[in-house]
Amino acid sequence: MNEENKNLIEEVKKHFDVKTEEVKKHFDLKTEETKRHFDVVSEELKSQFKVFGEQLATVSEDVTMLKEDMDYVKSNLVDKSERFKEIDEVTDNHEKRLIKLEKMSLVKA
Repeated sequence: MNEENKNLIEEVKKHFDVKTEEVKKHFDLKTEETKRHFDVVSEELKSQFKVFGEQLATVSEDVTMLKEDMDYVKSNLVDKSERFKEIDEVTDNHEKRLIKLEKMSLVKA
């Protein structure tokens, strides 16, 4: 290889080293910028998950309360249903007695 080619190769290497350094600096800057961006996104997501968790806990408490209320309503309905059955039985008995009385009064007349 002659001297001129060696010089040309050295010049290209220097130029390549300079460009490599520029590209590295550019990527380092972009990497830091990307890290900051993802840190912001991460904090926002953490905040949203925290709010979601709190809301979920509130909904869970509400559902538990509604279940307890529903159990109370169901038990009251069962109690009322039993009471209505008793009233129906008494009403039926009174109706039967009235019919007997009416029949007896028709026979005597």
